Amino acid sequence: MHPVAIRFAAIALIVVMQLAVTVPGRAVGPAAAQGVEESVAGHADFVTISGFRFRYSVNAVRHQDGTVSGEFENHVTNATTGEFVLSAHVTIVCFTITGNIARVGGIVDHVKGGMTPPGAEGFITVVDNGQGAGETPDLASPPGVAPGSALAHCTTGLPRPLFPVENGNIQIRPSGS
Repeated sequence: MHPVAIRFAAIALIVVMQLAVTVPGRAVGPAAAQGVEESVAGHADFVTISGFRFRYSVNAVRHQDGTVSGEFENHVTNATTGEFVLSAHVTIVCFTITGNIARVGGIVDHVKGGMTPPGAEGFITVVDNGQGAGETPDLASPPGVAPGSALAHCTTGLPRPLFPVENGNIQIRPSGS
């Protein structure tokens, strides 16, 4: 074999081997490929002391460039009768993670039932208490709605009661995890 061909084959083999090796501790997969820096995701199903069942899903992502994307879908029924109260969709505009607590804010896109108009600001708080059956249940707040509340909640936090999640799981992934 010609020396140039041998050198080319050796370089090609080194490149292929480097592509095949995974560096321990380095994220691989869809999140890494999409430049995800932090995220809050999951589903919460809980009943408040006033007798309303809240079921919501949240997916919030902070990308490496600092932009935030995501959505929040909320459904509320009477826990005793099962009667529909409202459903709403919110586009997430901000979130803050402190330890295992995430404060999420957004703009209401559409509502069925209730009096909240599209364009209103809403917010939630969720707590990730770990994974698995032996862990303390995650916690979630009913959504709050008020003018100027999304950014205020993300920045400093607005008071919200927290309830144990009966069904579902919240996963908070801070930067660097």
